[in-house]
Amino acid sequence: MQKGAMRLIPNVNSTFTVECLAIIMAIKLHLKDNNYYIILTDSRSFLESLKSVTHKSPSVILELHTILRSTLNHSLSMTLIWVPGHRGIAPHEAADRLAKSVNENTEKWQIVAAEDLIVAIKRSIMAKRKTAGKYANIFKTLKIWIQ
Repeated sequence: MQKGAMRLIPNVNSTFTVECLAIIMAIKLHLKDNNYYIILTDSRSFLESLKSVTHKSPSVILELHTILRSTLNHSLSMTLIWVPGHRGIAPHEAADRLAKSVNENTEKWQIVAAEDLIVAIKRSIMAKRKTAGKYANIFKTLKIWIQ
């Protein structure tokens, strides 16, 4: 894997989105090559999503599907293979080590999938409601003491 291919993606994104973005980046880096590539992933849900793409699919799957279709025009051959996570597969473990080596100097991508942003906003609203509910009970208690 090329060192220059590493990117830091915001934590708001789900693991599913991050896996998809990594594969999108890998394909885009090699789109003009005439080589054969094997892409390993431990994300079974990602591969299942690619099997049945509809207009309701996550945005990253729609983008990836579009990119995969365009590879047909570029003579790029690739195979996507599911591998069980953390099973001693050398390329997979090398990718895990690279992912863990990301630091503050790594180029940052300001990409957030719309679906993940909606989930983050809902969580934030629920957390604020929960906090507001705690204070509501305190204010009721204060009224008793003030009167």
